[in-house]
Parts: sequence; C-alpha cells; structure tokens
Amino acid sequence: LLVLALALPVSALAQFTHFGTDSPKVRWSVFSTKDYRLIYPRGTDSLALVYGKQLQGYNIPVGLSAGVVPNYSWKKPMPVILRTSTADANGAVIWAPRRMELFTLQDSRSSLSALPWETMLAIHENRHVAQMQFPSQGFWGWTRYVFGQIAQMGIQSLLLDPCIMEGDAVVAETGLTNAGRGRSAEFLSYMKMAFDNGDMRTWARWRYGSLTRYTPDYYRLGYMTVAGVRYLYDAPLYMSEILDAEENHFLTS
Repeated sequence: LLVLALALPVSALAQFTHFGTDSPKVRWSVFSTKDYRLIYPRGTDSLALVYGKQLQGYNIPVGLSAGVVPNYSWKKPMPVILRTSTADANGAVIWAPRRMELFTLQDSRSSLSALPWETMLAIHENRHVAQMQFPSQGFWGWTRYVFGQIAQMGIQSLLLDPCIMEGDAVVAETGLTNAGRGRSAEFLSYMKMAFDNGDMRTWARWRYGSLTRYTPDYYRLGYMTVAGVRYLYDAPLYMSEILDAEENHFLTS
C-alpha cells in the first residue's frame, strides 16, 4: 500500500526541465483565454495579449487536420510561459509538467520565412499540443491517471518519430499561412541540390545523418515526408490517420 501510494502522481510537482534566463527579480503576471493560461513578465502585457490572441485564434484550425483540437483532453487551460530575457528565438511543448515555453525574441537568424514569429510559434507549437493529445485519450487514457503526465511522453515516443512530429508542425504552419517554411526555397535548398547531384540516400540516412556527408536537421526530412504523403495520396488527415493506425496496431497486436 505504501509503494502504491508513493507511485500516485496526485501530489507530484517536480519538473524535469527548466528554460529561460529570467532574473530572480522578475515578477510574473497571468491572464487566461479559453484554452491557454499565459504567464509572462510583469510589464509585457501587450506582448502577452498578442500571443494569447494568436494561440487562441489558431486553436481550432491547427486541430482540424490533426483529428483533435489542442487542449481538448484537459479541463484546465494550457500553461504558456513567455520568456523575454533570452538571446535566442524558439519554442517548446513539454510534458511533466504540461506546458508551452515560448522564447519571444523575434527570429532574426535567417530569412527562412517572412511569417511573424508569434504566428509561427502559435501554429507550430500548437500543433505539437494537438499531437500530444492522443496518448491522453482512447486506449491510452488510463495511463495518465496511473503514471502521470510522463506516460504521454513515453507513449508518444513509441507512436511517432520526432522527425514526423516536427515535419507535421512545419506542414501546419505552411498550410495555414502564406509564408510558412515549406513555402521558402531556402528551406529545402540543400535537399534539392543533393538530388540534382545524384545524392540519393535512404530515408534512414537522411534522418540519422552521416559521418562523411552533410545532413540538414530532420525538420526538412519530416516536412518532405508528411507533405509528400499528404499530396501523393490525397491524405490531408494523414496525422490523424497515422495515430489512429498506431493505436489500432497496439490493440490488435
């Protein structure tokens, strides 16, 4: 009984990752939309309102082709932490505890996309939230009550390669706007050059890299894979279908 009590996640408040370089002196403010709870440094209310509007506005469009709307499986709004004291621009969706971390510095490292940074994050990271709904419902739903949120991370790693998850998110930002990375010639420029010069590697070699040949990050391969399947097989609901198929595979195997 003692071991079972210790295994229950009801009072587990620990987290595995920490982001940001915020000063300990920073005071935080909070406001909520229907599906998101934004936590931001005091004094950046306008920035928080922009992100809140973008996240909520893309909530349903992002979920339509994924088969589930972001945050659908949860009663409480998704925590979104805005990091303003950073030298990099990025975003991450993290489980245990469930949250979205957005590094709000405008991305000036490249010209890959003309898409406003807040719009790209709202679509791309929202898509990851939608992807993460599957391990918390259906056949897998019971696991979160027994093992807590960490179960969803483990299950999703069995269902989807990170390459496919990231590629699907790039497809979402490309399909829902006129300026996503998939619309940029620069995004796939190395792949096109490689193919033109006869560099035809297997999928696994593009995915895991090579000691002798340069290999771009797997966002490119993921985008080509997901977008290619959607186009060649007329399968706009590919992500929903592949996750349903994975679940049925476990049920029937």
